[in-house]
Amino acid sequence: MKQKLRVGFLLNAFLYMGLGIAAYGQTEPASCLYVLDADLQKICLTPDSLPEPVEGMNELLHRLAVEISLPTAESYEIAGTQTVIRFIVNEDGSLSGKLILKKQFHDCDIVEQMFSIVESMNWSPGYCDGKPVPTEFILPLRLYVN
Repeated sequence: MKQKLRVGFLLNAFLYMGLGIAAYGQTEPASCLYVLDADLQKICLTPDSLPEPVEGMNELLHRLAVEISLPTAESYEIAGTQTVIRFIVNEDGSLSGKLILKKQFHDCDIVEQMFSIVESMNWSPGYCDGKPVPTEFILPLRLYVN
């Protein structure tokens, strides 16, 4: 029997995506700042607008809350744990560079379910200077058992 999870979302955690956006002491907007990630993929640190699911963040969170399930025996082990995943939203809205940044449990496929849900959605890219740019997206989730 599978048990459904309630996914708690920390809005403050989206500040991860904003690292590098603040430029103290500047009087004019900075141009697009790029870095290479561990896979040598160029990503924009200073997008004017962040990537998001075409259906909206609320739909993503709803789908994560409804579609993630696990066997009852494992549900108590992961209750209250935080999982953080990272991926790149490319210029065309495709996803790449999937990584698990934090996982506090073992031997269950919750992270695979998260990535499956994220990949099943259409994404709009981040923009800088009016052009689509590859942008890192960090998604922290806290898992609760209903």
